[in-house]
Amino acid sequence: MNYSHIWAKVLRHDEQVMYEFSISTLYIIWMMVVNVVGALLCSVFLSSVLQSSSELMGNISLYYYFDVALLSLASLWIAGTLLYYGFYIRIANAYALTSSRVIVHRGWLSTSAVSVAYNDITDVSVHENFIEKILSHSGSIAINTAGTDSEEINLFHISNPYDVRKKVDELRDELKT
Repeated sequence: MNYSHIWAKVLRHDEQVMYEFSISTLYIIWMMVVNVVGALLCSVFLSSVLQSSSELMGNISLYYYFDVALLSLASLWIAGTLLYYGFYIRIANAYALTSSRVIVHRGWLSTSAVSVAYNDITDVSVHENFIEKILSHSGSIAINTAGTDSEEINLFHISNPYDVRKKVDELRDELKT
């Protein structure tokens, strides 16, 4: 995805984007699959429970109305999942490594931007949990600066976090020389 319209708002005239990225595509696909399968399994399970209870009560027409309601809820769940993961997540999380700083832009209708100059970075740590690493080859990066107790910037669910960390380190080293 191209985020040039975002970077045009936040970049200085002497600054250029060296690398831009967002949430991992594989992570998004896995989350969509998990949510769609979850919605379908919940619908089937609840439908079977309602069917058996309707048969016990002898009211099959009641089962029909509950089944339509369950299918409607499952459809809304699936549509919401596809909209959230297929559209919003990508647009609402734009990350850039520029010639002088790391920029994180979050949001779509309401937005916020945080940046940290490479000179201010004291530590860059990578976190990969087992499932996310195996299924989507993604992880998170935390960027620390001096004078704060918590991470200044967190980049969640990004592809190949160790490669991104190397790019940050390379850009930091270029500024030092």
